[in-house]
Amino acid sequence: MYTNVYNDIINMETYRKYQKYDNTISIVKTIRINKKRKKDN
Repeated sequence: MYTNVYNDIINMETYRKYQKYDNTISIVKTIRINKKRKKDN
């Protein structure tokens, strides 16, 4: 039982890390797209 709880905690941590990573990537993509648009205008 304890191992399951422990695994869940670990999973949550990795999930959070990946979520942060995904957010950063999407932010960077948006910034790049905006820069391209500004150049086009």
